[in-house]
Amino acid sequence: MKEMKLTDILKELHTVSGFRMSLYDASGNQVCVYPRELNPFCTMVQKNREALGQCRTFDSEAFERARETGTVYIYKCHCGLCEAVAPLYDFGILSGFLMMGQVTDTVRPGRGEAVRLASRYTGDGEMLKRAAQSIPVKSEEQIRSCAAIMELCAAYLSLSNYIRTDRKNLADHVCMYLEQHMGEEITLDLLCREFYCSRAALTTAFRKSSGTSIMEYLTSRRMERGMELLRRTDRKVGEVAVACGFPDQNYFCKRFKQYYGISPSRMRECNAPKGL
Repeated sequence: MKEMKLTDILKELHTVSGFRMSLYDASGNQVCVYPRELNPFCTMVQKNREALGQCRTFDSEAFERARETGTVYIYKCHCGLCEAVAPLYDFGILSGFLMMGQVTDTVRPGRGEAVRLASRYTGDGEMLKRAAQSIPVKSEEQIRSCAAIMELCAAYLSLSNYIRTDRKNLADHVCMYLEQHMGEEITLDLLCREFYCSRAALTTAFRKSSGTSIMEYLTSRRMERGMELLRRTDRKVGEVAVACGFPDQNYFCKRFKQYYGISPSRMRECNAPKGL
């Protein structure tokens, strides 16, 4: 299938949902949008400098919430319009945001509430009311369904790596993840889901950067962690094994001896303080 342009994707999403769709980079700069023009209501409101500042503040806060949660965030702007934002990733690294907005959830008080909230920014109430008629109306169920579709599209954009980042840091991000989850079960499939990429892409990028495979690196770090815990703590061998991601103590001891040429218990005896 021919790869679609970003603007084509946004256009299709707009056609299906009725939302204005926009794409931002990780710094919050707009990359592309469809339709290009704001609706008459937002155009009128954003002529006011304070209102425009509020719009940008709400966008920034929404980006931060999506960044923190890693999932779609639905909210209302300072004029009561419904919007949603979803994070985009490039090999697990945040690369941007997909946003939809400028609709209201009910005719009453939706449009009326939008007019009331926006009236502080303009002195022409009648023109504002007429402009508000341009705001699309969606039920709460429709809004949530559109947000779900947008989230699926965001996942597609992430998996397709439409928004590129500096991939030199990918191995660093993988290493950081391994350090933080050392005691948990870690598989290549799990890492592929975490970093939004295929096995081939992930393993190739990691080996190119580190000179070793992910699993070889993980085993090495687990053995080093085990050695450190055995030397510096009095935790039982079984507890050390679990902390290093080995629920089976016997298997941990086997791998430890293969790696260091000495069993965990023997190593601890050799490093025990000598009596006076």
